[in-house]
Amino acid sequence: MLQYDIEVKKFGELCSRVEIPKFQRGLVWNREKKQGFIKSLKSGLPIGVLLMSKREDRYLVIDGLQRFTTMKDYARDFFSYIEREEITDSDLMAVILASETGRAIFDGFTPDAQQKIRDTMRNVIAENISGRQNRNFLEISLDTASELCRKIPAFPEKDMLSLSKQIYVVIERISKQAQIDDITIPLIIFKGREEELADIFQKLNQEGVRLSKYDVFAATWIDHFVTVRDDPKFIDYIINKYEAAQRDSDLDIADYDPDEMKQSGRLTVFEYAFAVGKALMDKCKMLFPRMDDAKIDSIGFLLLAELMGLTYQKMGQLADVIETYENLDYKKLKDAILDAGSIVESALTPYIDSPANKKKSLVCHSELQLASYIIVVFKLKYSLTPQEGLVPRQRSRDVARVKEYLHKHYLFDILRGFWSGSGDSKLEEIIAEPSACRYTRDVAREEFEVAVSSWLEASNSKAPLTNVSAETKLFLNYLLRGRVHDVGRGSYDIEHCVPKEVIKRYYRKKNIVVPMSSVCNLVYIPEKDNRSKGELTYYQRQDSDPGAFSLNQEQLDTLVYPRREELRFVESISTLTEENYFAFLRKRKQSLQKIMMDILYSG
Repeated sequence: MLQYDIEVKKFGELCSRVEIPKFQRGLVWNREKKQGFIKSLKSGLPIGVLLMSKREDRYLVIDGLQRFTTMKDYARDFFSYIEREEITDSDLMAVILASETGRAIFDGFTPDAQQKIRDTMRNVIAENISGRQNRNFLEISLDTASELCRKIPAFPEKDMLSLSKQIYVVIERISKQAQIDDITIPLIIFKGREEELADIFQKLNQEGVRLSKYDVFAATWIDHFVTVRDDPKFIDYIINKYEAAQRDSDLDIADYDPDEMKQSGRLTVFEYAFAVGKALMDKCKMLFPRMDDAKIDSIGFLLLAELMGLTYQKMGQLADVIETYENLDYKKLKDAILDAGSIVESALTPYIDSPANKKKSLVCHSELQLASYIIVVFKLKYSLTPQEGLVPRQRSRDVARVKEYLHKHYLFDILRGFWSGSGDSKLEEIIAEPSACRYTRDVAREEFEVAVSSWLEASNSKAPLTNVSAETKLFLNYLLRGRVHDVGRGSYDIEHCVPKEVIKRYYRKKNIVVPMSSVCNLVYIPEKDNRSKGELTYYQRQDSDPGAFSLNQEQLDTLVYPRREELRFVESISTLTEENYFAFLRKRKQSLQKIMMDILYSG
């Protein structure tokens, strides 16, 4: 027996009767895909079948959300989808004929000149119409006519009203063509059990923009629940996700009641893992500088899977495993994860806090690297088992050691690229026995020095290296904060010791490729001094204007700015050779290596 019916509906009658299920993923089509779909729609090509489930007079969209919401967006804001080609030559000639003066001048032009005028007109009209859905046609017409008069001398200002009237006609034509209420859409109506919908959704969405594993979790974990009581702020993270989905799609979500969700605290495992990630990111903004209410962040799923004994590769089993934890308070579990995250953040903040922008952090860690820190701290502070749930542990000394050494492990692993490649196997090894893991011990000085030396050497050999990498900014920040104890009182810029303009002017002109932004040619100096220095070294600027800067030699030394004799070769074209630049970098490497090791291991 067939489990589906076939229906054909007009877009206009379907538009207000469609909802989306909770497990439906968000909108993933970019502007290019939307534009291409609408182009097909305008051309009269088939737009495909939509798979729906029906509840009385309501339709639940299972497959075809991207197409349907793009149609809704076009119906609401069709002008933003206009393309230059839709302004026809006939439209342009009608506008030209509306101006007697313009027509006379236009007729006297060569064919090439006439084509240039038509191209300019087409651009001006298309750009003025695009995105003006919320303004009335008369206002758009007047603005467009005014711009045509400014850009095309053949149109005198006295003809602006006549031009605007004809442009109004063009806009009306486009508006009528954009009415899609009568377009018919074929529907397949699924008649099986609603419990099967999530599985169908997963199987269908294997082409096009494929589902992420988290989209699959949202669909397959729909019948696995946990309860989080008396924590409305936590549940707000989920509500924000659904409200963003409703806002973006202009559709309601079926079976979604935010008040009931807050009152009962009943969440699917997907919703809980999603909200754990959002709560952690919100709590530890230095570790997670970017956050989007609707975007699925994997950190919550990763942490919960690892803490409940699953490997990264077996994360999909989380919903089944979580049901074995019968005595677990999920609010306390979330709080414990946030507690561990806060400890990690407090240990790293002095080293990742950007001296250039106090609202940003210099994060360049991978998710697995960060997860290893949070999991180790969590396991040192808490025990989590199906039988006993969450139980505090007394390992404050181990936690204190992790806090003491974590900034070293952070930089050490980044400089040697430890977490690149198959980081999941390294994660499992590190978190297996937290009390014995390397985060509870100092990094051996000899190993760290080898890592620093190798990394600096690589930086000196990466030509042309014009951009300053995230790792370089982090390294320089460690240097700055190890030498300057009141960094927070000012703002600092990254300075090229041998100025960028000097390198561009002298080396590039001779086709000599050098690593301009090697860490050995960089240093943080106060923002006000850097921006007034121009194309000169600090010493050259002081010579030309002795009162320009406030920093003396001792302060420059503290900032690890090179001594004048190191930069002397920059002051003359005859000494500004490739050999001298690389000699400067080699000497600087030795200096930075020693300073960094002294900072990390002094006392």
